Amino acid sequence: RVAIISTFWDGLNLIPYEFTASQSVRRPGALVISEFMGCSRSLSGVIRVNPWSIQDVANAIQTSVNMSLAKRQASFARRSRYVMAHTLEEWAFGFLKDLKRAAKHNSNLRFVQVGFSSDVRLVGLRSDFAPVNVDKIRPIFEKSASRLILLDYDGTLIGDSKTTSSAPPEQLKQTLRSLCSDHRNLVFIMSGRTRSDLFQWFGDIEDLGIAAEKGCFVRWPAHVLEYIKSLPVSTGTSLERRSIAPQSIPTLGRRSSSWIECDSNANDAKVPGGSQNKRNDRWYSLCDSSETKWKSMAMAVIKAYNERTDGAMIEDKEYGIVWKFEGADPDYGQMQARELQKYLQEVIEEGVIDVVVYNDNRILEILPKGVNKGLATSLLIQTLRGHMKDPLFLMAVGDDISDEKMFSALQNSPVLGQNGPKGEEDSRHVVVTCCVGLKPSNAHYYAHDPEEVREVLRALSSRNAFM
Repeated sequence: RVAIISTFWDGLNLIPYEFTASQSVRRPGALVISEFMGCSRSLSGVIRVNPWSIQDVANAIQTSVNMSLAKRQASFARRSRYVMAHTLEEWAFGFLKDLKRAAKHNSNLRFVQVGFSSDVRLVGLRSDFAPVNVDKIRPIFEKSASRLILLDYDGTLIGDSKTTSSAPPEQLKQTLRSLCSDHRNLVFIMSGRTRSDLFQWFGDIEDLGIAAEKGCFVRWPAHVLEYIKSLPVSTGTSLERRSIAPQSIPTLGRRSSSWIECDSNANDAKVPGGSQNKRNDRWYSLCDSSETKWKSMAMAVIKAYNERTDGAMIEDKEYGIVWKFEGADPDYGQMQARELQKYLQEVIEEGVIDVVVYNDNRILEILPKGVNKGLATSLLIQTLRGHMKDPLFLMAVGDDISDEKMFSALQNSPVLGQNGPKGEEDSRHVVVTCCVGLKPSNAHYYAHDPEEVREVLRALSSRNAFM
């Protein structure tokens, strides 16, 4: 009445299933299996043993021999339901069903070859995912009354900051300055970098909007400051101000601002060189100073992991913390990041922070609850909707997974109502989204590299584009 299958290593072994199927419901036997068998995790009602441990196997045999009939019947009932329901025929039908589902999904994909030599792989892209075409975009851009352009920085406007300078080239600044000189354009840099860095690089372009730390801070373009000042400011807490999910925003918007003006002393302390020589130096915050209380506890934990992970480093920001493990061993760094993520989520009070691991960028990022580029995009549209005139041209460009939320927020914003199809000139507004790099994305278009993005911006900023 006892079956023992104590293989040291096994894949698909049907003996435990056959033993279960052949047993009598009235007087079933006990089943002892090796924990190294393939069915060990899926089959319940069994006794699992380490076959390398003689004592472990002996204890399991003793337990099985002395097991009462009632307990054997209960264990048999548990595994019998699974064995009799998951037959070979059922497995085959399920496999074919999955194949059909995959074939249906892939029928709408276009597969392209990416990489070279042994690194070659096929990537499935949407059939309507096309290279960015400035000749198609510019006529729509010209006819629009207002334009909102949201631009990621690292990897989008400049290349890899590990191999190039992080500061923007002068030609890029000239392009942005030219775009911003037309007050129909509302151009924002949407970056995870600190406001100190971004103001140092772009502070002299007064009509350029800056969203730092993924929306924690905003500097509005100079030509909309009077409009921003005229808006009522939400009196709720910072969590209430940013708790509005994009799908729940009323169609007409609230005509109010979720950002409140920052303390000027904090601003002067963070902006290199002081801000007295700049006219547009007002920063508005989406968060409260009380939302940094978690940082001391989180920093102590992160420092402990950082010391044990060679090549990792910590970047401390005003409202967030970034742990970078790109210099660590690939597998060990990722393992440490996942473990750190789970630990932080346990020790920090629930509902206070979001902890996200970006495997492509090899960073772990901690921000106040709900803060991301998607929320920042939705709130920007909500705030500026009363200033913008139809027809609208809305464009977002980014290169990593955090920018996908920006794309989705722009494409699905209830504040804008029904979006016009990509490239439809007669619609009330047109949304253009573009990712950098040929990879799966929610964007409409893709650009091959930051240089191509800069070329598109130069074409849109050209004086010929407004004639």
